[in-house]
Amino acid sequence: MGVMPVRLALVLGLLVLGGVATAAPAAVPKADHTVINLVNGRDRWQAVHDEVRPVILALGEARTDEDRKPLEDRLVDELGRKAIEVLVRYREPFLVPVFARLTEHEDWAVRRLAVFALQRNLGLQALDRIVVRLADDEALVREIAATTVAILHVAASKHKDLLPRDKAIKAAAKGMRKRKKADLAALQERLAAEKNPFVQSALRASIESLGKRKLLLIHTEPVVEEAPGRFVPRLEGGQVNAYQTWSGISSSGSGRLKPTTGWGYPVMLYPREVLTLTSDPPLVPLPQKGNSFHYGHDCGWFLEGSGIYAVADGVVRWIRSGGDWGGLLVTEHQDADGAKVSAVNGHCGMWMFVKGGEKVVKGQLLAQMGLSFSAENGGHGAHDHFGLYTGGFSEGHCYGRGRTDRTNEEWLVPADFLTEKVEGERLAPDSYR
Repeated sequence: MGVMPVRLALVLGLLVLGGVATAAPAAVPKADHTVINLVNGRDRWQAVHDEVRPVILALGEARTDEDRKPLEDRLVDELGRKAIEVLVRYREPFLVPVFARLTEHEDWAVRRLAVFALQRNLGLQALDRIVVRLADDEALVREIAATTVAILHVAASKHKDLLPRDKAIKAAAKGMRKRKKADLAALQERLAAEKNPFVQSALRASIESLGKRKLLLIHTEPVVEEAPGRFVPRLEGGQVNAYQTWSGISSSGSGRLKPTTGWGYPVMLYPREVLTLTSDPPLVPLPQKGNSFHYGHDCGWFLEGSGIYAVADGVVRWIRSGGDWGGLLVTEHQDADGAKVSAVNGHCGMWMFVKGGEKVVKGQLLAQMGLSFSAENGGHGAHDHFGLYTGGFSEGHCYGRGRTDRTNEEWLVPADFLTEKVEGERLAPDSYR
């Protein structure tokens, strides 16, 4: 990863998000591509999957602690770091203890994905391990720990049909109401100490979700194979349209726009990246591919479960699920000069922290990124497809690509627009990384 320009580092230190001035952000965590980019290489991923699957099947068949322990130890000690992007796709209750132990791994990327796996496996009995991660050294881990606490509580209280048929999870579900007060206090305590504005927003959203606000479940995950080896299949681009169909969740609503108080970024590390080993640079000016343009920036690569945030005060105009988008969320904003700008966030996961027609403020948590190489991400690595176009919300603009023979003037280059608003100066293309 290239060195962040000194000018950018200094200006980011003055970033104001959610009305609160924040200190200079910590350096971008060093990313090891062997940990969080395995899924991007089909052959290499498949080789690791072939190595891991027999261990998982054996663990699923084990009936005693004596039989389970060496298999769990192998998944944690030998294969955990190497195969976390394989393990995270499995949806089996007997893997919850494995993921719980991996939340203490020395590598932040493994800890983060282990928490995400506990979220997707609804590992309620591992909630204590997740709460501990609210004080993790890495902000990306604290962020997903905060949202996972909320999601597990909401799932246990409002979506009990999602809970696996597992004795440990069922027993934990019965005790969720009793521990709600303690978990709420842990979130509030962390919020009082938290300095990162994105994690602050994630904590606030999670606290509200344990109160009157209820999360919106927009889709569920299809799995393949039978127990004890159920997992989310690894999809590739081009397979997804036939895999999942569109379903309307929320329409534009009647929320009234007011001029925004300022602008921010849609993901924690925008316009920086922890990993740039993608098929395309994460931030480039609307690149042409064949006979189409890519309208937006793909950002936050390989950070499934990371938060997607409102870039300005505005109104949620559209939430849908399906197609190549996974979850699709569009917000409408009004700049200080009265001009309207609409923001498109594609490839969201299954839980939304807002609803259609809801007013939002700059920096508010909207959703999470979906799973890499799944229907949620169009068969690509996890990312937020972030697009901006001039004018109010239009259903005809809810797409990520367009033909080169059409007029595209309404589409903005997100990094150019936002960095000028947030930092007072456009970044040069070679400094996007």
